[in-house]
Amino acid sequence: EHSRCYSDCSFSHTENNRTLTFDLSPMSDVASLTIGPSFTSKGTKYLHLFNVSLCGHEGKRAATCTDNVTDVSNKDEQSDSAQFVNSVDSFICQSTIIPADGRGFRMAISSQSISLADAFIGATVDSVLNGVNAKPDLFPENSKDVPDINFFY
Repeated sequence: EHSRCYSDCSFSHTENNRTLTFDLSPMSDVASLTIGPSFTSKGTKYLHLFNVSLCGHEGKRAATCTDNVTDVSNKDEQSDSAQFVNSVDSFICQSTIIPADGRGFRMAISSQSISLADAFIGATVDSVLNGVNAKPDLFPENSKDVPDINFFY
């Protein structure tokens, strides 16, 4: 039932004559997660920003990561309005962010936007789907009363 190119934000699992139905629609909006800070060898602070669209929007990749800079060496010549040159639409994407206080920039710099999930493979309680392994040992133990749902991209 979940072999379509997107998830409809619902999931059902039957085991031992018991069916569990999950409504994941409250998680249908794009969520953002920031990891960091990290620092370059020259001391510049940067963060990784991840945008996640768990369900997408009927096959459309809803998470967008956008670069807002073309050439940071010309920062004094740039106008106050952002000039977007690169945008990535995906189920999951990542951008590298240099905060506004780093290197004297007046606004945060977003660059190196990449897609991490172009296609939805499926959702299952299993740890492997179509040869892709979820590596369950990376996640904390859970109660077996309610299984983990693994989304594969």
